[in-house]
Amino acid sequence: MSNYVRWLQQVWPVKVAPAAARSVVADYATIGQAHKHFLTDVALRGSVFTPMPPPPSLFHAGVAEGRRQLALEILETCRANPADLFNLVVTKPQGERQ
Repeated sequence: MSNYVRWLQQVWPVKVAPAAARSVVADYATIGQAHKHFLTDVALRGSVFTPMPPPPSLFHAGVAEGRRQLALEILETCRANPADLFNLVVTKPQGERQ
């Protein structure tokens, strides 16, 4: 996580915009705690849970890997466990019809 913290400090300099920097950190924490289904969707879109399909070209392979890395970075920054999010995909919420 230290690379992400360092990056966050560079993009949102605490001395220049302390309220904005604190807001970003708070937003990631909120998403990690309260928006598990959103994070699960990010993981699904980034192929975190499945192997990536064979790409038609090297360019597409790079795009797919970039999406995957960004999804993993978001999950890590939100302190979300991919295994816990995967469980949301394989189990139905209570009260949901089949």
